Amino acid sequence: VLMLKKYIENEFKSLKLYPNFWSSNENYLCLELGRDISTSDNDYIKVVYDRAISVFKDLFNDNDDIIFVINVYTWIDCINRYEESKCCDLYYSSVENIRLKQYLRHKAELKKVNVYSEYISCEDTGDKLKKIDHYYVKCKVKDIKYGLLIEQITKEDLGYRFKGLADYFIININNHYVYRMCTDEYIDLVFLNNEDRLKIRAKYIDINDDQE
Repeated sequence: VLMLKKYIENEFKSLKLYPNFWSSNENYLCLELGRDISTSDNDYIKVVYDRAISVFKDLFNDNDDIIFVINVYTWIDCINRYEESKCCDLYYSSVENIRLKQYLRHKAELKKVNVYSEYISCEDTGDKLKKIDHYYVKCKVKDIKYGLLIEQITKEDLGYRFKGLADYFIININNHYVYRMCTDEYIDLVFLNNEDRLKIRAKYIDINDDQE
């Protein structure tokens, strides 16, 4: 059984690594990285980066075991829920096209990359998603260049371009929570235990987007 699939089935049964991460999971928290600062400010990138790194370090230690996941999405032109045309948009065709090796400290980790594929119905996500290929590697936090990843995601929509930048999830399999940063605007977090979510929510009360 694939390691990622086994982990979700046995340890984190509610976890769904979908694009609509916020609505697919329980114990979800969104932190607004760009709150109270404008993209026109000279220190915008530094402030956003520092916030994202601070949250990451609150959730991960260098020796924590993680699953580093990169999603590849296949979409359909879904006219309605009963008719499907051929795949019209394949984000990346294979792991070779994804920005992955840039974030692994050791080339040997590339040989450990596996893929777990899910076929999705419209009811699962409410959009045109047909298939998700979860490329993943199990390693330690210290084996990935998370600072570089966060820096490049921060800059991607601000005039910089990093070919192959995809959708990344970092799962702490010791403590059972997930860190996902897609843009400079926010971080998505999901926790197995609501107590862990509440601790982070309280610490980052000034930038959390929780409506409770």
